[in-house]
Amino acid sequence: MSLLLAVSAVAGGFLAWPYLQKPRRGTKKASITATAPVTVAMAVAPRGTNSDGVAGEQRAVSDRERGTRDAEQKVGQRKPKSADQQARIEQEQVATPAQVSTEQQEAGNRGPAVADEVDRRISEAATAFRGRDYESGTKALDQADAGDDADLATRVERWRLLLDYARQLDGHVGKAIAAANKGREYTIGDRTIVIIEIGPDGYAYKESGVIQRGPRANLPRVVERAILKAWYDGDPRPANGIFVGVHHLLDDDADLEKVRAAWEQALVGEPATASIMPLLDDPALAAGL
Repeated sequence: MSLLLAVSAVAGGFLAWPYLQKPRRGTKKASITATAPVTVAMAVAPRGTNSDGVAGEQRAVSDRERGTRDAEQKVGQRKPKSADQQARIEQEQVATPAQVSTEQQEAGNRGPAVADEVDRRISEAATAFRGRDYESGTKALDQADAGDDADLATRVERWRLLLDYARQLDGHVGKAIAAANKGREYTIGDRTIVIIEIGPDGYAYKESGVIQRGPRANLPRVVERAILKAWYDGDPRPANGIFVGVHHLLDDDADLEKVRAAWEQALVGEPATASIMPLLDDPALAAGL
């Protein structure tokens, strides 16, 4: 009987074994699935899309770090300064009130000196202008160093502009004289003249039945100006008034009011006239009139 019970127990165990193993196999599978590696897409920063750029930045950082280390090493190896050397360095770095005051005084002294030098050169240019020596006038202005003074520099440039206008005016007068044909009449106020002949060497014209002759250099300014204005009438431009004003300015007895009237008329149509208008109040101009 005991033997029969033992055999029955063993047979029952074999029959139940598969059912007892299912939960354990299920638990084992769940453990394998949980520990399996998971593939995740790597997040890339916008600057990291260019691998060469990233590598370059990394190299730059490394170079900076290496440079910093080298500099620190050099500082550490530098020979300490003596007390006298350190004192001199501190004295150079910190200006004393006396030094600052001296520098300011020197700068103040340079101001009047520069202005006086510019005045002298402009006076030379004004003398050359009245003598029709425009080359010498330009050289004088070239030597007028205004430094950092904007007002003085502007004054120099105004005089330079005036010399340029005077130089151009000479060319205009030459062309106007060449265009003054024999028999042509010109009106000067209430006067009328008739050209007989005129050229680079001499002139002859008739006024009120009387013939006037002379070398070209002695042609009356009013006659020359009447010929010049008639020539400008053939090509009327606002800027012509600038040259008429300069022509008045070169008269032996210049009338500034006539110059001003000509330039103000030119200013209506030619804004560039404003550049030379202040010259009418320039002391160097008035000194020679």
